[in-house]
Amino acid sequence: MLSKPEEVIMAVLAAVWVVLTYFLAGWTGAAAKYVLLITAFSGVWAVLAFLLWKTGWAGRLW
Repeated sequence: MLSKPEEVIMAVLAAVWVVLTYFLAGWTGAAAKYVLLITAFSGVWAVLAFLLWKTGWAGRLW
């Protein structure tokens, strides 16, 4: 799935984004279930954005 270097870079950036979202949501003092909910939505968003970018649909949508 990750055959090109730019795909690895984008996957790492997406993972960093999800981890950063987790820490920022926790830093705001939100309840644990909301921190996990925010992190899950951020993760779904990151996966969808990565798949759109990888297949070339991101350019068509933009």
